[in-house]
Amino acid sequence: MGSMTRLGQGLTLENAVKGPHLRIAWSGLHSFRVSCADVQTQKGISVAPIQVQLNNYGIGKPDLQWSTIRPRRALRCRSSAANAGARDLPGKFGAPIKLQNSASRRALHITKRALHIVKTLRSLINLQGHEIDAALQKWVISMQPKRKDWLFVLKEFDNKVDRMLYFKISEWGFEQSWFEAGVRDYTKLIDKYGKEGQVAEAERMLHTMEERGIVPDLGTYTVLIAAYGRAKMLERVHQVLQELSLAGLELDAVFYKTVIVAYGSAGLLKEAEDVLTSMELAGVSGGLDAYLALLTAYGRLGRATDAQRIFDRMHLQGFRGDLKAFTALMEAYSNAKDYANAELIFQSLRSAGLKPDDRALASLVAAYANANMLTRAAEVVVDLENAGMKTGPITLTSLIGWFGKAGLVEEAKQCFQELKLKGLPITDKAYANMFAAYARAGDLRLADSIWVAIEENEIALDDRACRVIVEGLLAGKFHEQGQKFFLAALQARGWEPPTDLKLNLATYGEVVS
Repeated sequence: MGSMTRLGQGLTLENAVKGPHLRIAWSGLHSFRVSCADVQTQKGISVAPIQVQLNNYGIGKPDLQWSTIRPRRALRCRSSAANAGARDLPGKFGAPIKLQNSASRRALHITKRALHIVKTLRSLINLQGHEIDAALQKWVISMQPKRKDWLFVLKEFDNKVDRMLYFKISEWGFEQSWFEAGVRDYTKLIDKYGKEGQVAEAERMLHTMEERGIVPDLGTYTVLIAAYGRAKMLERVHQVLQELSLAGLELDAVFYKTVIVAYGSAGLLKEAEDVLTSMELAGVSGGLDAYLALLTAYGRLGRATDAQRIFDRMHLQGFRGDLKAFTALMEAYSNAKDYANAELIFQSLRSAGLKPDDRALASLVAAYANANMLTRAAEVVVDLENAGMKTGPITLTSLIGWFGKAGLVEEAKQCFQELKLKGLPITDKAYANMFAAYARAGDLRLADSIWVAIEENEIALDDRACRVIVEGLLAGKFHEQGQKFFLAALQARGWEPPTDLKLNLATYGEVVS
């Protein structure tokens, strides 16, 4: 077990349980991560040199050099960026702990104002909009914040849980002259609305910025195109393209890639390829990601011949195939159930001097699995591990799914346990695959144990993970009561089954309203 020693009010030094790592956590304005190669402890205090990394919550990470913690001595972190602005923290062992960081004084001043309104807003999170407005106005009058303070506040609420509050206070800030909202601020908010599927709000913000005399730039139109693409509003995509063409705005590779993704995700691959051709004719440089986007779109549909053609076309344009390109091409052959060519691409990847990563290995495994060659997939994984390649969470999660579908529950369980033993992240997909493996085997007790783990670890399930769970329930032909329980649990999380799953559920006696 690790040891912990108090260094001062709110400050602790902890010798972590696993590995040679120390961690300092302070309840104030900063957090620290400390690591060392060879830790020796004396009453919980390291006597070996350690490296300290400081996170100033948005202020920036100074380049900290080697430092030392010793009993009755100070921890001094020297930043290569600045040598002034040291701040003392109360220490237990004689000298205070000094942070040699030029941003520290500014961080304290900024955070004091920002934390004040953050605490207030969190206490008002269930109140009406006008009450939030009143609190913000009171804060402005009493504390006279500046733009940098407000950016810290926005960052604090930039998460899924506080998303609606984030939108409200963002728009409120845009109306304040002291915030000095610019095109980048509006573009970021439009992008956030688009990612939440609130296209109408994204369009409203575009009109608002124009009314306030702020001219949208190419970045603004790029995130708007992305929002239209996610919502499958392809007529709007075409409309924006025409408007920009008439305006004579010079388009960049990021914009072209975004349009290709929008068309590709909707299955309009001819239109996507036309956009790629336009990019080539315009002589736009740095367009590798645009080729990858189209390559991925063809691969997703298993159109391996077209994917290979785009891969070759990319080479003709002078782009060297990187790991992402080879992996996307492998996925194309995998989805086409052509494991032989997937093998060849994997070999070409290694011959090109590239080191396969977890996703590349997972693509090869999927190629074998799609061809009902799970035994071969397992053999390849073992061979590559023996050759020094580490199996990562993507490959193991994929294997859990394939083994589960094949009824090889023990093999799926071993992969799931390996994720735990290696300390790898266990994603919602891994939990869903393991649940489905047990469900297909008709083992309600073990399936329920996975569900309990999902709930206890507060795992957020996306639409694909929910679908995997329901398909596992249907394949296992659980008793109607078991289906009802888990379906109700998924619906309580806000998920509604698509039409095809509703029909399948109805077949087994479920009536889904």
